[in-house]
Amino acid sequence: MNIGRFSVTRGKARQLAGRGDAPAGVLFLSRKAQNDEMLARLPRRLMIALLALTAFASALAAAQPPGAIVLGTARPEGNYVGDFLNRIFVEAFRRLDLPLEIRLVPTARLSAMVAGGELDGELVRARAYGDSQPNLVRVEAPVVDVHFALWAATPDISLTRLDELATRELSVNYVRGVLGCEQALGPVVPPKLLTAVNASEPALEMLRLGRVQIHCGIDFTVLALAGSAEFKGRLKLHKVLSVGEPTAFYPYLHRRNATLAPRLAAVLTEMKNDGSIARLQALTKKEFGLE
Repeated sequence: MNIGRFSVTRGKARQLAGRGDAPAGVLFLSRKAQNDEMLARLPRRLMIALLALTAFASALAAAQPPGAIVLGTARPEGNYVGDFLNRIFVEAFRRLDLPLEIRLVPTARLSAMVAGGELDGELVRARAYGDSQPNLVRVEAPVVDVHFALWAATPDISLTRLDELATRELSVNYVRGVLGCEQALGPVVPPKLLTAVNASEPALEMLRLGRVQIHCGIDFTVLALAGSAEFKGRLKLHKVLSVGEPTAFYPYLHRRNATLAPRLAAVLTEMKNDGSIARLQALTKKEFGLE
């Protein structure tokens, strides 16, 4: 028999009635009839469900922003180098509209954490560093150029060429192990005028006290120390001469973030070309009295 668009087979109805499985007057619909009814109602229900799901997903996305990119550095805030680099990357990721966390990690652990994927990348390293790191991707936009240079505590010392040190009778120190200085100074500075020390702090203290006239060091290290609480206001550095060619330092990302590398490179190049990096450097130097 047919009841509207629901159908019940006579045999099934008799079987159910004979078993007493249902009270009198209740119609038992066949599986096909139940499926037909469900399919007839499905599109509207499905549409409502999809709309509700879309609204929920949008609200959830708004409430839960994407995880930040975490970049490591060994240079703390509160010194010239740390603050300068942090400002560069904060501005770059602002332009990318991506959240950024900069995490301070001791140098000894930093390489292992980035290579192992515990961090998303590292702010800057020399170009050659990436050649031995298969898990890292170099961002092809140098952020800063690092120079070996000669520094004096007074403005009255000037040189136009490194070999002038052979005849000028100027005392010079450098930090043992800084090969750029050691290799440059050895052939031109008389041994009696050349001193190797174990760390940058005592080397600059010797310069401040007048025990040597020139210090050779990496500009980022020297400027960071000169702007620190230990030397700020007590040592005014004057750059005498650059030594050798500058070394470009690049950002590095873990390979899982490889798709971010060209985007970050484009923004950093834009910042260099529009003068933003130079302005951030000048601002940071002013704050640390390094103008």
